[in-house]
Amino acid sequence: MGLEDDFMTWEEARLLDVAMGIKRETKWIFRYLRADREEIDLGPYNTKQEAKITRDNYSSHGVKCTEPIEVPKDYELRN
Repeated sequence: MGLEDDFMTWEEARLLDVAMGIKRETKWIFRYLRADREEIDLGPYNTKQEAKITRDNYSSHGVKCTEPIEVPKDYELRN
């Protein structure tokens, strides 16, 4: 069992919070994939819909992007 097995992912922690009735503030981001394969975070957005609209705009210009991702409100963007 590796060290990474001892920690929950953000998604697992969020699902546990929901099950326990804990409401946490979150934001939404999406990532675009640069030609050198580096992923760049864009956001944060207040709603999934806002992130999706912006992501769809980038994608319509041929940019490869991830689907919107829910992150903690204090998440620091990877740039």
